[in-house]
Amino acid sequence: MRDRPLRAVSVILLLPIFVLSGCFMGSGNEEPISVTLRDGEYVLHWCGDATEEYKYLQIKFAEYAPDRVDGDAFRGAGLFSLNAGDEFTVSSPPSGVVPSVQSQIPVSENALQLFLRAGSSEDELDGIRAIYRIDHPSDLQDRWLYPSGSIEDEPCAMRGAAGGG
Repeated sequence: MRDRPLRAVSVILLLPIFVLSGCFMGSGNEEPISVTLRDGEYVLHWCGDATEEYKYLQIKFAEYAPDRVDGDAFRGAGLFSLNAGDEFTVSSPPSGVVPSVQSQIPVSENALQLFLRAGSSEDELDGIRAIYRIDHPSDLQDRWLYPSGSIEDEPCAMRGAAGGG
């Protein structure tokens, strides 16, 4: 019983350290890439410097309608990199990527999460990692959502992005 106050104090003291160091929820979700909805399709826009070369790209989604429905929108292999300003979609992937799975992401008013990953292989997704929580897809019409959750009018308006504030 005497250990409980000590454990509580330890948690209270350590929690701010984890949060401030980025070791808590949301860590690693600050990629310089935004997403919008254009002509009924989700468009991803790379805002950072040129990336290293990757060999595998994957886009998954979870739609909440009313239960969660998970799906693979895109899986593809091939040598590719992204340069500032590059845009791609499920139907028009980055140059060099050959799709093995290609299925449209649902566009409705249901909440949606997108999961974007790139890496050296299907099992080594050690490159780009971004998760987008889209509560209302119509909010993305002519607006850009960032992994941080902010929505802006420009594709690279987020702090720290190439060409951004």
